[in-house]
Amino acid sequence: MFYKSQWNRSLKFNFILIITFPLFAASTLAQEEINEKAMSSANYLFTINANTSSVELLSFDGNFDDGSIHLKWNTLSEIDNDFFTVEKSTDGLNWDFVEQIDGAGLSNTLNNYTSADDNPYNGICYYRLKQTNTEGISTALKIFSINANDWLSNKTSAFPNPTTDALRITGSFIGKNDWGVFDRYGRNVLNQVRVLETSKDFIVLDLSSLASDDYYFISKNEREHLIKL
Repeated sequence: MFYKSQWNRSLKFNFILIITFPLFAASTLAQEEINEKAMSSANYLFTINANTSSVELLSFDGNFDDGSIHLKWNTLSEIDNDFFTVEKSTDGLNWDFVEQIDGAGLSNTLNNYTSADDNPYNGICYYRLKQTNTEGISTALKIFSINANDWLSNKTSAFPNPTTDALRITGSFIGKNDWGVFDRYGRNVLNQVRVLETSKDFIVLDLSSLASDDYYFISKNEREHLIKL
């Protein structure tokens, strides 16, 4: 009886080991998969957050205009959306606050939003759009980048301004024939302006035939205020 009882206990113990060992292995494998996902890239986590948002974002982008980055986005639908937060960064990791914009709450129609960064960073700047619902849960929706230096290199400048006769205007508009000079009422006065010199990145205009007043040099993307003395 002693040996039989001892054998039974040993058999029972071995049976438990045989059953539980695969469970332990499976549990360890599952934990490794969880750890692998937890250590995945920020883009993976960003995608997960965006897919679980209560906002259906259509687009988020911006452009450089008159020294500011003008941001715009629109949504196709919103569920309990309290507000949006616009942030900016130089590295895509550390973010600074730009502006908070109220959301539409509950909506199944197209909604358009705008914001502006009047003090953009030099060089490449990242902008992130976040959404916070009525329960205080925030979700990152989208990130885009813009190089302010590219826009600044195309910006026009006039010197001397004010002027009594000639002034030099620099910019990337030269050679495109898409610019003009207009008075304060929007009338084209280019027929009263002489072009003294042109180059690939500047033009020299003689305004001496114009009356003393405010004028505007307008190209495709820029608007420069000119003062004729």
